[in-house]
Amino acid sequence: MIRLHLIEDHPIIYDGFRQRFRHTEDGIMVTGHSGSVNSFINEISPAAFDVIILDLWLQGEDPLENIKKIKFAFPDKPVVIFTFDESLYWINQMMTYGANAYISKKATKMELKEIIGLAYAGKIIYPTIAQDGNNPDIQKQLFQLNLVLKPTEQHILTRLVNGCSAKEIATEMKLTVSAIEKTLKKLRKSFCVKTNIELIRLLIERKLI
Repeated sequence: MIRLHLIEDHPIIYDGFRQRFRHTEDGIMVTGHSGSVNSFINEISPAAFDVIILDLWLQGEDPLENIKKIKFAFPDKPVVIFTFDESLYWINQMMTYGANAYISKKATKMELKEIIGLAYAGKIIYPTIAQDGNNPDIQKQLFQLNLVLKPTEQHILTRLVNGCSAKEIATEMKLTVSAIEKTLKKLRKSFCVKTNIELIRLLIERKLI
């Protein structure tokens, strides 16, 4: 019997996941649930579960800090990331910091069962999506992962985050407003987003600003 502890802050997702498995037929059972990583670490004994199922995006929590905390507290327990987010950036980050597997919430019961079994056995299962180098979406994301902000670009974005307008940034940097807007347009194109808000959110997630 593989005992799962699910860390998930959406009750509907938790209920749906729990109902997928029947321990008598599948050999898998959800034996615990936490709404946050801190409550999980502080309240749950390692003897109570075999595999951790972790939602990537818990409200108000940082995914990278979450996986680090869990692996520090329970270094010998397998962690399976369970999410709708198929970003190569987060796949890479979670697998680098100790996750055994990364699987979509759209996965079938059979796919989940197979991944959980492999993780329980101590295997590392890299997502198929991250291995498909011929997929245009993957090529785009790989390109984005290799992008590094220039100092001037980082300064412009930092000032933008702090509430400055393009005109104010241009005056401060002794550039034209057009030059600032062209830089932002180039960055939006490079990171495949449509607005400055989307650009800032993405770069903050990737800790580039």
